[in-house]
Amino acid sequence: MLTLRQFNIGPPVYAHLLDYDVMEDGQSIGRIMEQRELLPGRKWAWYLQITGAHRAGVLAWGYGASLEDAKTAFRASLEGWHETRIPTRVDLIAGGCSRSDNRRQPAMIAEETCHGHRK
Repeated sequence: MLTLRQFNIGPPVYAHLLDYDVMEDGQSIGRIMEQRELLPGRKWAWYLQITGAHRAGVLAWGYGASLEDAKTAFRASLEGWHETRIPTRVDLIAGGCSRSDNRRQPAMIAEETCHGHRK
């Protein structure tokens, strides 16, 4: 479940702008922050801060005209990451799968299988 936690670390001149830490299962995975709107449609910036997201071909940052637009784009990017990420060794051990190759596979192929192997 995603939650927003208010987060302001910028200089006092930007204290009036809203800034949120995006949390998933108690871990910070990104930020959504209000910008001084220099260009139309770029009032809110969002950043997916997960190692490897960009290399996996997932958009790791963007802009929205509203907070809701930024949250929607952030969620879409995060869901793309969850669909394309390569399972880690910890994922494989936790899932009961002994396959340890590095081929790109969805993190969860089916509830009762891991890389096509029955648990």
